[in-house]
Amino acid sequence: MKEIGRIGAGERVLFKVPHSIIVHSNLVILKILLDEWMKQGIFITIDRPHTYMEHLLVMQKIKNRHRLSYIDAIGDYSGSEINSVEKRAVTTTPFHIERLPDELIKGIKNRGSVIDMKRNDFILIDNLAAMLNYNTLEDTVKFVDRYLKAIALYNSIFTALFIDSRNYPELYDAIIPLCDVELEINKKMEVKKPEMDFENDSNVVKINSKKKRIIRSILLFSPDESEKKSSGKPDIL
Repeated sequence: MKEIGRIGAGERVLFKVPHSIIVHSNLVILKILLDEWMKQGIFITIDRPHTYMEHLLVMQKIKNRHRLSYIDAIGDYSGSEINSVEKRAVTTTPFHIERLPDELIKGIKNRGSVIDMKRNDFILIDNLAAMLNYNTLEDTVKFVDRYLKAIALYNSIFTALFIDSRNYPELYDAIIPLCDVELEINKKMEVKKPEMDFENDSNVVKINSKKKRIIRSILLFSPDESEKKSSGKPDIL
């Protein structure tokens, strides 16, 4: 994925993604970071419990799942079985996620923290708009601003946010000035910068057929089965 390959360490990226393929996009980006680039990072889950994504990683035989830790903001609230990934996961709450930036800073300053920020190359948030189910627009924007400033304390950590800009234009308009790079993923799983034309620009990046097969197989997966089948043991915050 050419455009993703041009992203530098420490950059703040906003992915514009239709809601129907946000999970698919999360998975493909994680596969690239973990298996192709051999990076280590953190995945913050607000939209679904972390066990859902962990099952998808297992199902797709992503080899370097041990490189990924989770901060689960919804697991406790939804009743998800946190213990299934207790060694790689930490839980918080969607109603008080504004505390997370302070926790990240505390983790940065204290080696005894569950997740050592110094050991990570990236940190992703699954679906930013899901915060609006529990917080006001104003509080969500304040959180993102503080969150990005906390991550900026480590210049080398790449961070990405995913949002459906068509359905949440106010949140998108408020967040885009806080980011360094904007990329758009369409339903064909093509990636481009906003000024490019999906149909006519030769620089549009198409995800290869292997990743398209991953996406098709996700459509067959039911979230309700994730905890029954998953054998992975992730880290949760």
